Amino acid sequence: MLSSDWLATVAPVGRIHPPSGWASYGAGVFIHKPPLLWLVTANHVVEAAGPREASILVSKASGGIVVIEIGAMLVAQGLSWVRDPIHDLAATPAPVSEELRIKGLPKEFCSPLNSLIPSMASYTIGCPYGLHGVDSQRAIPLVLDGVIAGVDPAHQKIYTSARTFPGNSGGPLIVVQPPYAADGMSIVVGRPTVLLAGIMLETVLLESPKRGDKIPPLHMGVAAPTDAILSLLESEPARSIVSSLSPK
Repeated sequence: MLSSDWLATVAPVGRIHPPSGWASYGAGVFIHKPPLLWLVTANHVVEAAGPREASILVSKASGGIVVIEIGAMLVAQGLSWVRDPIHDLAATPAPVSEELRIKGLPKEFCSPLNSLIPSMASYTIGCPYGLHGVDSQRAIPLVLDGVIAGVDPAHQKIYTSARTFPGNSGGPLIVVQPPYAADGMSIVVGRPTVLLAGIMLETVLLESPKRGDKIPPLHMGVAAPTDAILSLLESEPARSIVSSLSPK
């Protein structure tokens, strides 16, 4: 089970569509890499929403929800999204306020690719088909579960059996660490056991090669690993943003 703090690390990502309201295109994850809190999502989600028009839906600490126009904030500060088109990732500084119900994941809650084991329990949190949650008073996207189906280190990809749909992109792939690590050693007491494994990117369907075969296709979600996320936040464009926002 995920804690309420874990759920507060995720936000729907979308844009305002006057006069009908706000529509989601995916989700994003808040990661705390001092001195900034970052929102990380899929690059294609940012493109779909519009880099200048992209906004996030966040729960307020006092109750209710609020739309934060994060793209407009970047424009006002003369900044732009930090992009990694190879891994389909994008990041931007996120607002920090006691009035917002936002939690940032520290680096120690990120599971590297080489520590993932197929069969590990996993969760996705996202906005399938634009559904950004079922509680109108809280910005909590939908949670679905599965297992890590496979890991592809050569192409920096993680596969999960957790059901994923259009709108899950940019949301987290979360894993539950088993009692033993990949090397067979027991986990150190006090180490986090619920970890961020990556950012969801797409769904793949593998169908039977036989024409007319009525066997349903294999449905898997694909994610970029946290290794790529942390590299993005340590990149030169990210460091440039940190420098520009740091007190002079």
